[in-house]
Amino acid sequence: MADFLDECRAAIANVTEPAQTKQVASDPVKFVHIREQEAWIDIAGGSVTYHPAPNGGLTIAYYLLPEEGQQWLVRFALAQCSPRDNYNKKVGRAIARGRLCRSAVENFYIPDQLSGAEITNAVIAAALASLEQA
Repeated sequence: MADFLDECRAAIANVTEPAQTKQVASDPVKFVHIREQEAWIDIAGGSVTYHPAPNGGLTIAYYLLPEEGQQWLVRFALAQCSPRDNYNKKVGRAIARGRLCRSAVENFYIPDQLSGAEITNAVIAAALASLEQA
C-alpha cells in the first residue's frame, strides 16, 4: 500500500507528464470513461450511427482491496467534465487519480466472485448514484 501512495504522490506532483497518466500493467488503478452518445442520421441511406459527444463526460478512477469474508472494498473517485468543455481522457484520468490519491473517495463492498464486467458495472452504478446524491 505504501508503494501505491508513493506512486499517487508522484502522479500528483507531475500531473502534466504523459507517462504519469497512463495505466501500466502493475498499476492497481483502473479507469472508466462515460460520455453521452450523439446520433448521426444518414438521410440518404436511412441508417443511424452513434458517436461520443465531444463535450462533457465523466471519468471514474477505482481500485479494489481484498477484505475478509470473500468480498472486495472498492474505492473510487470521479472527475466530471463540464458540458461546455471538450472531453479529454488524459485530463480526466489525471484529475480522478489525483482525487483517489488524496482520499477524496467513496467506498463500497462487492462479492469477490464477480467478473470484470460486473465489477465495472457496479462501479459505474455507484458513481452515478453518488452524482445523483450530490
